[in-house]
Amino acid sequence: MTNLKIVIPIILALLILNSVFAQKEINPTVDPIKMSGAAAAIGGFAIIFLVIWLVFMVAMILGIIFWIFMIIDVAKRKFPNDSDKIMWILLVVLLGVIGAIVYYFVVKRADKKQKV
Repeated sequence: MTNLKIVIPIILALLILNSVFAQKEINPTVDPIKMSGAAAAIGGFAIIFLVIWLVFMVAMILGIIFWIFMIIDVAKRKFPNDSDKIMWILLVVLLGVIGAIVYYFVVKRADKKQKV
């Protein structure tokens, strides 16, 4: 599923760019100045789309890495009783990145402040 999320936008952008540049070769009677403007607009849209897509992919990968680190931290941390540990593990695993952010600010960051 993740591979499709990566491959499909790239294929769409390449198809758009290919169709724009193929039109120049198929229909030479089109005014090159008008065609270059259209090609630039579509090419610019494709580049903007790819940049936004790359930013989201990087953010998603960083979120998953952060989530995994928080799961490891919950598993290794000593809590006053076992029910707290089970509650935090369930919260972080089931809520994903949002649960990891809540855990970070409620437990991990508070623990750092107490040590200093």
